[in-house]
Amino acid sequence: MNKNIIILLISIILIQIIPINAQTTNTNQTMTLNAYGALVEQQQDNITSLEEELTKKDKLLAEYISYKKKNIELNKNITELNKKIIHIKTEKEFVESKNKDYKDIITDLINKQSNETANNYVNSYNDMKKDLFNFKIAGIFGVIVCLVIGLMMMRAKKKYEIPL
Repeated sequence: MNKNIIILLISIILIQIIPINAQTTNTNQTMTLNAYGALVEQQQDNITSLEEELTKKDKLLAEYISYKKKNIELNKNITELNKKIIHIKTEKEFVESKNKDYKDIITDLINKQSNETANNYVNSYNDMKKDLFNFKIAGIFGVIVCLVIGLMMMRAKKKYEIPL
């Protein structure tokens, strides 16, 4: 493309610099004019082909620019999606750590509750044993007291009893 532009510029400069010699014959002028005409026609063909090439390249450039804009938008979307993914991963890790903490708390509560329940059952059993022991002692003490009172009453009765 650059070659064609350079040739075009050189030919235009040559056309303007080289004057047509008035003293030459008509044949020389005709030949020079024909040569200039052929050169001008060739340059016009070059200009036409360059213009066609330029329009094609303009279209390609416009497509490239639109693709570049779309690429920039897609890169922005990818960046936003990557940020969202990182945010979601961070939230997931946070939720998992909280879930682990809550599981530990619930496990501790269950263990404490089961230990308290077991201790309550053991304490209740021990209290029941104490109550039963106290009841036995009270029963035995009651029987002894009754026997003592009975013996005392029998002695008192013998004292006041008249023999027959």
